[in-house]
Amino acid sequence: MSAPRRVTLSALAVLAPLLLLGSAGCPTGPSGPDQEDCTDDMPGRGGITTLELGAPGDGAFTPLTEGQLLATQRGGQGFQMIVVRLRATGDVGACLTTRIKVRRDGETETQADSQSAVKTHARPDGSHDTADIFVIMGFGDIGGNAITIEASAGGASATRRVFADRVEPDAGLPD
Repeated sequence: MSAPRRVTLSALAVLAPLLLLGSAGCPTGPSGPDQEDCTDDMPGRGGITTLELGAPGDGAFTPLTEGQLLATQRGGQGFQMIVVRLRATGDVGACLTTRIKVRRDGETETQADSQSAVKTHARPDGSHDTADIFVIMGFGDIGGNAITIEASAGGASATRRVFADRVEPDAGLPD
């Protein structure tokens, strides 16, 4: 009985380092861009009075306008994304559950339907805004098309029709 055990231990001694080296060298893929997610929805007591869709970016909130050109990006796993921000007024909590839907003009099928809880940041004017929210699109290119973005949170909603620009370089892979 000791011979099979030696073979098993010998095989294990040889295979263990190979398995460890093999798994260490396997790429797990990029996690994609960072989004300020949160786990607890604290919507406040009175609900949201207004909700606005905004352009992505750091700094001051910039509302999206009807017909605006909105850049698209390709994420680390190859899917096309749009990036938006939200601004809310009313009784807004520190964490907001949002739902964002995207539809290509002339189509009834939704290209994206994304729900996430995101942190809000209080501003001096009493409003709260979010950092960038990444909305992953379904298969198919939306670049060059008119799209309608519908956002909802805390009982309020906002809709904007914009034009999706062609895909920008990958947002999730390092240069």
